[in-house]
Amino acid sequence: MDITAQQVKELRDRTGIGMMECKEALQE
Repeated sequence: MDITAQQVKELRDRTGIGMMECKEALQE
């Protein structure tokens, strides 16, 4: 699955967690 910067940004905006955590969460 491809992760876009937009998806990561939206997840960060919602959760307040860091970039690497977001990428790992999206890859699960």
